[in-house]
Formats: sequence, structure tokens, C-alpha cells
Amino acid sequence: MDQIKKGTYNSSRGEKTFKEFAGNWLVGKLSIKDATRISYEGIANNHLIPYFGDGRISEIRRRTYGIREGENGRRKAIPEVHPQYPLVLHQILDDAQVEGVVIHNPYLKIERPRTKKVEQDYLRTDEIPVFLQNCELSNYALFNTFIFTGVRRGEAIGLKWGDIDWVNSQVYVRRSYYKGQFVTLKSKYSIRRINIGPRLVAILKEHRAKQNQIRLKAGGVWKDQDLVFCHNDGSALDPDNLYHRDLKKVLKRQD
Repeated sequence: MDQIKKGTYNSSRGEKTFKEFAGNWLVGKLSIKDATRISYEGIANNHLIPYFGDGRISEIRRRTYGIREGENGRRKAIPEVHPQYPLVLHQILDDAQVEGVVIHNPYLKIERPRTKKVEQDYLRTDEIPVFLQNCELSNYALFNTFIFTGVRRGEAIGLKWGDIDWVNSQVYVRRSYYKGQFVTLKSKYSIRRINIGPRLVAILKEHRAKQNQIRLKAGGVWKDQDLVFCHNDGSALDPDNLYHRDLKKVLKRQD
């Protein structure tokens, strides 16, 4: 009766499970970037839905974020599951409140768990020539691009020949490759032009000439995506293989 007087009563509120609501909550979010959508869907499907599952979303309380049994009997607090867990869960419950599925978002004023800052190692100036000497020819232009532009893995894989301004010696970064698809970058600051020196320009021109030879040999098998860095059939490189296989192989040789 109190809810009816306040205008907050919803006859179907108690029926909807977290799984049902969270499974479709991103559908109406048209303004978010593709990479963000993929990331949020992964967190929801791999972490949140398995945790809350078929429990009623209206029955989630602050104490639900407490401790549960983890693998091998280890007691685990929910926020440990994923560093972005609080952000995604908060948004799901916020939308549930807007739609009247829950009366109040119980996840208000719950801080994210603090993560330890890991000190990053990097190549020193005197180490760069040694590193490049240990690169395989197939990755030589790619690793030079990493070093002399500072682009990320996905951004390098997403580079197209049309993004290179040969006249002004610039690389135009406007997309990334994430989980098997090309996505637009998140912010206007991520979309940028990077000046490149004559050495990298020469390396990229040589790389393009070699790629054209590979393309002719591939014939109809070639996947024409205009990618600067790709496999011998024109398909996109795999970011994980690039790191775990190719980069680590070079670093191992350098040791």
C-alpha cells in the first residue's frame, strides 16, 4: 500500500531474475562504443550472470556483495571477480531502477576495490637496436611502428594503408581491433595523428612493396581489407599471438 501511494508499485517487479534483465540490458544503450559494449557483455555474461543467475533482481541487497565460497573452498568477495565489476553492476541496477524493476539501486556508494599499480618496464634507447635485430623479417615493420609511434596492439592491427599520409609523414589512428572485429576508438583524444620520421616512412614503403608481392601470389585467397599489417592471406593478426608468441620470442632472443 505504501508503494502504491508513492507511485513505485510494480506488479512484475518480484518476478524478473537478474539473468533475464542483465541478459538484455545493453540492447537499449545505443551511444556506447563497440569495444565498451563487448567488454560490458563479457563481464555480464562471464561474471555477473553466473554469480547472481536466477535470483530475483529485486531481492539483491548490499549484503549480497559480501563473501561467498570460491574455487577450492576459498572465500572470495564479489568485487575481486573483475576490476570493472562494480561499474557494470551499478549500471545494470541503475537501469533496473529506471524501469521500475527495483525500487532503489542497492549498489550506491560502494567503492571499487583498489588495484595495485604495477610498475611498467620499457625499452631503453640503447636496447632498441638490439631488440629490432632480433625481430623476424615478417614483424620488422610492425615492431618499428610500435616503437616509433607508441600505438597499442589493437590500433596497429587496425591500421590501413589509407591511414598513412605519405606527404606529411603521419599515421592517422582512428580504429582498433578488439576480439575479432574492428571498432571505433572510445574518445576524440584516442583518434589522433602521429608524426613519423623518414626512417619509419622508408620501412613502411619497403613493407608495402613486399606485401604487394605476397598479395599477387595469394591471388583470389587474399582478403582485401587494406590492412598495413596482416597474415599472408590479408586477414587480421591476432593480438594475443602477437604478444605471447611473437613479442616474447624476440625478448627471449634478446636475453
